[in-house]
Amino acid sequence: MELRPGAGFDPNAGGANCGYVQHMQQPALTRLLVRNARSQKFLKAAGGWTKEAEAAWNFPNPVNAIHTCMAKGLRQVELVVRFEGDSGDRRLVVNCR
Repeated sequence: MELRPGAGFDPNAGGANCGYVQHMQQPALTRLLVRNARSQKFLKAAGGWTKEAEAAWNFPNPVNAIHTCMAKGLRQVELVVRFEGDSGDRRLVVNCR
């Protein structure tokens, strides 16, 4: 079996050595906040900080959140994330340098 740019992919081609790839749906990201690890305050869209998660900047994706941290020179922050169906938030420690 040959894969070339622009060539279609047939999951049934290639015989027994070619496994079937099933696309699994990922849960939707419903919350993505940046929190200062020391003060526990959340970053606001206007650039300030708040204790209230509801008033914080909810980023559309992790790339935007990390880029913002790097552009603002923020260090020792956490990404606070929640996915659809989660009962609580997940924390990811980020050290932007």
